[in-house]
Amino acid sequence: TQYFGIGQMEKSFAEYRFQKRGYLQSGLVTIKTPWTEASGWKFDPIKGGLPRDGSLGAILAIDVLEHIPNYHIVAEAMVDS
Repeated sequence: TQYFGIGQMEKSFAEYRFQKRGYLQSGLVTIKTPWTEASGWKFDPIKGGLPRDGSLGAILAIDVLEHIPNYHIVAEAMVDS
């Protein structure tokens, strides 16, 4: 499972919960971030975390797309993932 959170606090909370339950140590969950060197350390959900190779079987985006500028581009990237 790959976890991709758009907010730092939300990501930190999820990471804490995964760590507490042992999911990170066992490799059951991998945390992705939308800010990486590829995006110049700026928020970029396209370059930051989504693979564009069709490797993801499903993506859940719950109460999030309305908060992302140009969400249609992110939705397209999600389909490609």
